[in-house]
Amino acid sequence: MPYDVKVDCDESDVCIRFNEEQLICTICSSTWLNKKPRCLPCEVSHIFCSDCLEQFASKNRLKTGEKFGCPNCRKQYIWPKNGVKSFVLLMPFVSTSDYRSNVEMEMGENDTQPFSVLSEDEKFREEESKDFESEIMNALESLSEERLSESKTLQREARSLAAMIYKKQSALQDELDVYFAEKESNLRFLLKNVKTYQLFLNRAGVMFEHNAVEMRNKLLKEMNKVFQTTIRFKSLVSIEDFELGESACEEFEPTYFQTELDIEGTIHSISCLDKRLYVLTKDRRDKRKIEFKIFRIENEAEDFLFHLETNIDSHFKMVIKDNVYLLETGGDNNTFLKLEVNPSRGLYHQSRYQLTEVDYFAKQFNHNPWTHVCSSYKILMLFNDYVLEVYSFDPKMSKYERLKVLELPSSTGLRDVRSTGNYIFMLFNNGCLYTADIKDYDEFSKIKISERASCISFYGNIIDPLKNGCVLLSNGKRVYIVNLATKCAISYPLLSIVKDCRMIDYELIDNDIIFYFVIGADIIIKKRYIL
Repeated sequence: MPYDVKVDCDESDVCIRFNEEQLICTICSSTWLNKKPRCLPCEVSHIFCSDCLEQFASKNRLKTGEKFGCPNCRKQYIWPKNGVKSFVLLMPFVSTSDYRSNVEMEMGENDTQPFSVLSEDEKFREEESKDFESEIMNALESLSEERLSESKTLQREARSLAAMIYKKQSALQDELDVYFAEKESNLRFLLKNVKTYQLFLNRAGVMFEHNAVEMRNKLLKEMNKVFQTTIRFKSLVSIEDFELGESACEEFEPTYFQTELDIEGTIHSISCLDKRLYVLTKDRRDKRKIEFKIFRIENEAEDFLFHLETNIDSHFKMVIKDNVYLLETGGDNNTFLKLEVNPSRGLYHQSRYQLTEVDYFAKQFNHNPWTHVCSSYKILMLFNDYVLEVYSFDPKMSKYERLKVLELPSSTGLRDVRSTGNYIFMLFNNGCLYTADIKDYDEFSKIKISERASCISFYGNIIDPLKNGCVLLSNGKRVYIVNLATKCAISYPLLSIVKDCRMIDYELIDNDIIFYFVIGADIIIKKRYIL
């Protein structure tokens, strides 16, 4: 029977589990707890009371340099110079007063290290760990130098750009000064011409009326020419799009295998489960009909499952659970299309799939049908713009039973949803993220989002957090890496991860992680990283 022994270690309690036999000193046949236990350097360290080891040495008249056998396993050792005091004392099981008196007795001017016997492998591992420590310390020491060097490079680039901007500004300013000086001169010249015209009108008689009209028309022509001539500074730089540079991280990237899949049709949505990728395509047949197709891709082999023609108003969301489900989000009905594959039937046989009706709580919101569906271990979740309904499958009744109805924290519309365990994560059109424990709690918690301009390290920013339990959501423009423990998320532009990517999905399998990137209308890039 195992026993849990609680010990104090650096102001915190540590629980160490021992078997009943491991708590017994085989010399006195009682427990060694609180008896200054010491251990011999056996492969499985055998523990004895200090006093019992003293009696063992006295009984066997052991002297320095003589061989002796462990009282448990009989493994041979050399009796050390300082006797029992040379064996390792298990400090967590020694009281503070005992420890101080023990140190005073054992420490002296010619202090010796506790007796231990290390194998060659153990010595190698100990030396190797010291090398690891040395490498890490060297990396820490050089880190500040690297940071200073890169900061100086950035400052030099900024100063160089500032100097170039100032030089160009001076040249443009000279052009503006020349133009406005010239226009001022032209306006003053026109002012003189106006005064000359006024003087001519005062002194000329009727016989010079023709000349006055000619002078007036010429003056107006010159005035229009000067007035309509202007200059404007036109910026050639978009401040929003301006980039001084970018941080190019030379990172460690694990080994990966990449495959490009060309799908027949326009990809509407993707979903992966158990190393299989399911693809839902959507294409217009004519003005009134739309064709949906589902493909299953496994080991790069594409398997066409079925096709369905619907009216122009029908739309579907796909979710993978024990089967493939399609939630109809448009048209007159909200229904599930459950795809049950029967290999013995023909490819287009009607029994290969069936519709399963689900209670529709929000029937009063006829203009707000179901928009999303999500699955977890034993449940299905249906969303519209107002509520979330949670369903569990009842095998006796062969139907889904509604467990609860929750009002959503935002009515702006759901953009993406993902579940893991009992938790769901929801990304809304207004950019807000929420999470909830749908099994035990009925409250939504808002997730704090930090936006980044770019994804510097795909491994460090994306793969490593997902490997450690984070969740990824996307709105088609940005991806959000959500940490459930801290209820915080970091957002990156999707295009900074994969160029021209419009959808992303992933799956963790053992020590691997598989990403699926939808590029354009019908291309899927599959990357499997070996972690």
